[in-house]
Amino acid sequence: MIRRPPRTTLFPYQTLFRSPTLHGVSTETAVESLPEMIGPYKIESLLDKGGMSLLYLGIHPETHKPLAIKVLSPQFLSRPQMVEQFLKESKIIGLTDHSNIIKLYGQGEWENGLYIAMEFIQGISLRQFITQHSLSIRRALEIVLHVAYALLHLHTHGVIHRDLKPENILITENGGVKVIDFG
Repeated sequence: MIRRPPRTTLFPYQTLFRSPTLHGVSTETAVESLPEMIGPYKIESLLDKGGMSLLYLGIHPETHKPLAIKVLSPQFLSRPQMVEQFLKESKIIGLTDHSNIIKLYGQGEWENGLYIAMEFIQGISLRQFITQHSLSIRRALEIVLHVAYALLHLHTHGVIHRDLKPENILITENGGVKVIDFG
């Protein structure tokens, strides 16, 4: 039987996590390039531009909570393999319901392509966390254990995370651990 550690962990850095999840990314974009809506979600700002996607900060229409809206870049819409990979990420996130894995809130098509609406995580990547803080052995083991729980959950659903790296592990503002990016 696997025992999970208590939900409250030693995390003295809570006040340091007031920056956006994607540290160093400007949330100021030209108004004309920012869509007003993606699916049912009101768009507030651009968070990041990745290799094959754009990540927006959106607002859920019913709960008014912030969400991360990932959109497949327009140049990849005509490439079936890229579309399939993007849709597969949504399916994988939808399969999981685990406290250490990002949550899916919706996915679909909008006028400019495809989107995935996910939980917005206020925090920083494990890489940023490691460079900004010295980790005790206890805290390092807690992080590894939470990542292992997430991977075990994925593996029981037949999913292997093929891009697990410190940038795809977020340390939340309250000290939690979230595995992201299943693309």
